[in-house]
Amino acid sequence: MAKFRYWNSALLEFIMFDNGFYSYTKSSGFDMAEPEAEFNWEKAEQSTGKEDVNGKEAFVGDEISFSIEEYYNGVTDYIGTIYYENGCMLIKTTSGDVFYFFEVFTNAEEFEIIGNIHENKEIEN
Repeated sequence: MAKFRYWNSALLEFIMFDNGFYSYTKSSGFDMAEPEAEFNWEKAEQSTGKEDVNGKEAFVGDEISFSIEEYYNGVTDYIGTIYYENGCMLIKTTSGDVFYFFEVFTNAEEFEIIGNIHENKEIEN
């Protein structure tokens, strides 16, 4: 089953949905959360199913850094935000390039989560 998270702006933390259970993420690890009602499915962010170099699970809305070896340019470093569009997980970089997430996961030796769109307001939504 897929994992999802939702940023609760009142609590300033993520509420997670995993395998039928809800939990909070920040204040007390993964304590059970009550309320399905608090989970906003319209703003839910899906897990990519992949972990970064530090073992942290990547979700839509995360900002990541990664390097890809390109045929003409050699190794290029990027910073980008994971987003979901038309059934695909994509990464839009700060330079405006767009990559499929699987392309980055396949071609980059590693990637690192460096933030997310909720806790870092400088990242474009």
